[in-house]
Amino acid sequence: MHYRDLFISIVISLCNKDDGKPPNPINQLSAATQTGEGTFACLFNGKLFIDNSQRFNCFYQFIDVEYYFNISGISDDSLPSDISIGAYKNQIFKNETYQFTSQLMKVYLHY
Repeated sequence: MHYRDLFISIVISLCNKDDGKPPNPINQLSAATQTGEGTFACLFNGKLFIDNSQRFNCFYQFIDVEYYFNISGISDDSLPSDISIGAYKNQIFKNETYQFTSQLMKVYLHY
């Protein structure tokens, strides 16, 4: 009787608990770091974009009394394959949300 109970417990624990729902894309993003991990990830139209090539480019500069920010990356595993996000002549503040609808905030994509 003990072996049967043990067998049933093992079988139940091995059952797939996947409910058929796709994973939430935001949960697939890597954790934010400030230690030079060499990754860049974002969601574009709800789809995950990850650049693990360690060749992505990011800068935030103050030039001629204006602020410039840009981050761009390449992915072999997703479309778009290249993404570049930038703020031109626009200061960026922590914990703020920015809309990329003006000439000063741009997103460039390459498929």
